[in-house]
Amino acid sequence: LGPRLRVNCLSPGFCDTERFDRMDSDRKAAMLANTADSLPLRRVGESSDMGEAIHYLATAKFVTGVVLDVDGGHSIRQYANSNSDPMRKQSD
Repeated sequence: LGPRLRVNCLSPGFCDTERFDRMDSDRKAAMLANTADSLPLRRVGESSDMGEAIHYLATAKFVTGVVLDVDGGHSIRQYANSNSDPMRKQSD
């Protein structure tokens, strides 16, 4: 590390991306709503949120050696209620 080399890391949280496009639409909507409800910012991330954070890390000239959590407050959240979490429900 030094004046010409800065090293930073982005740690992304839960994002609504194309990886969920093949899910049943009702299950996907329930998963996203439940996850959003469990986060302090009350929404899931979007790809643009990660892009903005990467832009910040790339352009902030006095930032180095940072792991930037971009997770809507996941690390301080109250965990989702397993009874209402559609990803934890057991099928009958």
